[in-house]
Amino acid sequence: MKLFRASVVLAGLAGTFAVSSCIQDDNKPQIVKVANAKTKDIIDVERIELKKKEGAFVHQLDNWSSLDVSAALLHLEVGTDDKAKEEFFDKTHEDLRFLRSDFLDERIGNEKPDFRTNPSEKQVKLFIIVLRETDKAAGILEPYMKLPVNEIIEKHAKNLNKHTEKLYVGKNLREVAEELFTLYKKDLPKLAEKKAELIQALETFNKDAEIAGQAIYEPTWGLSLELLKSLKSIK
Repeated sequence: MKLFRASVVLAGLAGTFAVSSCIQDDNKPQIVKVANAKTKDIIDVERIELKKKEGAFVHQLDNWSSLDVSAALLHLEVGTDDKAKEEFFDKTHEDLRFLRSDFLDERIGNEKPDFRTNPSEKQVKLFIIVLRETDKAAGILEPYMKLPVNEIIEKHAKNLNKHTEKLYVGKNLREVAEELFTLYKKDLPKLAEKKAELIQALETFNKDAEIAGQAIYEPTWGLSLELLKSLKSIK
């Protein structure tokens, strides 16, 4: 068999092509088309847009932690008639609240309340700790939140109105809880959708960046692909 080695470079506005060298029975080179490489300028613009997407999702995750998960834990804690469950919900809520307090003190204390700004290394570290704890707490809430709202209250939070004055003066705590649990159940699928969109955006950008010979995306808030995929409660 005769050996034949060839390489061809085709350049154009549409992109680049690479030719692989191989041994063919018919002595013809095999041409393999590689995905169009983007320019550095395009990659730089897309990197900025990806940073905005990450910041927007961080804001949503922070709301999920503070408004959805923390509030749901609190209402199950004060509503249950099971002492062991009350203590369990109380500890879970207290652990999350303690970590969130550290995170908020660091953000506000450093005058960086906007998730679109560049955080400090400590802020990122505290945010990731809060996020993992929130994911853990949401996993605890999952079997309750799968139930219809009325059933959550009837089975697991029947004592809510005994604590109305402690939490919401002048309001019916059962009605508040119904709104809160309903919102939780609506928010979670939306959060899962945004998580999937960000994962897809990161994977696409990193692939394009590597083809273009540019650096992959470095998460501003630590939302790496590994971390995003580890959030099991957001689904």
